[in-house]
Amino acid sequence: FPENIIDVGFNRGQFSSLILIFKKSASIYAFDPNVGETIFIANKIKKSYPHRFEFFNFALGDVVERKLLNLAVSTDNNSFMKPTNENKNLYSKALLTGKKSKVLIKTLSSVNFKLDSSNNLLKIDVQGFELKVLKGISKKLYKKIKWIYIEVSEIKMYKGQGSLKLIDDFLRDNGFFLKQKF
Repeated sequence: FPENIIDVGFNRGQFSSLILIFKKSASIYAFDPNVGETIFIANKIKKSYPHRFEFFNFALGDVVERKLLNLAVSTDNNSFMKPTNENKNLYSKALLTGKKSKVLIKTLSSVNFKLDSSNNLLKIDVQGFELKVLKGISKKLYKKIKWIYIEVSEIKMYKGQGSLKLIDDFLRDNGFFLKQKF
């Protein structure tokens, strides 16, 4: 099992919480630009697991910048990209509220955190911004990542999102190969 999990798209901490509860040796580095409930939950988890959980309240991408995050009915669907009509038809919670939040984006390689081994898992669930996150990782950091668990849709859910083929090609160029599709 991985020593560290890099949870990009923490949201309400569902993934991180399960790992912390069931794998006592794993540590989590979680990233999410959302405020409110996300920060409240991250703080609760930090109090429960002070030595195994670190939260970063910003987004990850391919460049360091400030960008407007489109706020959706459900925070699970907040995105820098606008949902396609197909997404809106399939998921009513993907509908935008009309509000935006200006957030900081950094590259994963620019973040100061410690990975002592190469036994690390990168989890990405970022509503169409996956390729941007992957492009913000240096070759040196890719060598410290053993597994990548990424949510990518074959259906175009967000305008401007990287396709499954583009993401798969990019990952192959960095030594990762698709094991299973759900």
